[in-house]
Amino acid sequence: MFAFQGPRTREALQLSWGAGGVDMMRGTIFFARTKTGNPRTVEIHPRVDAVLRPLWTERGKPETGHVFISSRGKPYTDTRELKVQSGNPLQTAHENARRRAGITDFTVHDWRLHWASHWVMAGVDLVTLMQLGGVFRPISQSTVGPWAEAALRELRIDVAFIGANGFSVDHGLTTSDQAEAECKRAMVSASRRSIALLDHSKIGAEYFHRFATPSDLDLLITDSGLDNDLVEDLRQSVVSVVIA
Repeated sequence: MFAFQGPRTREALQLSWGAGGVDMMRGTIFFARTKTGNPRTVEIHPRVDAVLRPLWTERGKPETGHVFISSRGKPYTDTRELKVQSGNPLQTAHENARRRAGITDFTVHDWRLHWASHWVMAGVDLVTLMQLGGVFRPISQSTVGPWAEAALRELRIDVAFIGANGFSVDHGLTTSDQAEAECKRAMVSASRRSIALLDHSKIGAEYFHRFATPSDLDLLITDSGLDNDLVEDLRQSVVSVVIA
């Protein structure tokens, strides 16, 4: 399930049968309580269905009750409700299996990245995937780092809409963070067309790290706060400028 559906361990342990969880009739899994606070529904992957359906049938095709139970036949405690967090049985079992197999540096959470990689390789777009692997930067609400860059380099994107901290005719698109610049550079490189979305306050500003030159852009969209002379300078440096 981790490899093909991407749930967190506590989300998986608390799944129930039926419309409020694993709905074998509809072929969906509903995660009501997530770490982000946003419930989500996903289609059951065929490999997951092949494991869950025999279990569901063996139990009499229930419409309620926990999917995963302990060796004592009891549901696992929802540790999210505890004031003091305790151990995770899935993490413990995974660690024991990893040691017996002689595998190093592989955690139960790495299965979720495996799932995301399969989606990218299968051609699923990033809007559907929702988030790249990597390090999340809360300030800019972006994902950066080698994993995010590697995923972007393997994509071929029709149109990329790019933001930046600044844009100038001399230096192009710039940002203040080096890691963010690397990811944006990879996005521009992977795209057939690159469109910059910038409000007028960012035009003329320059920051430490450049990730695209004016010639890399196919279109720049900004607002009506720009001076007319500056608009003409921009139109000389990029293919097209749209004042929205």
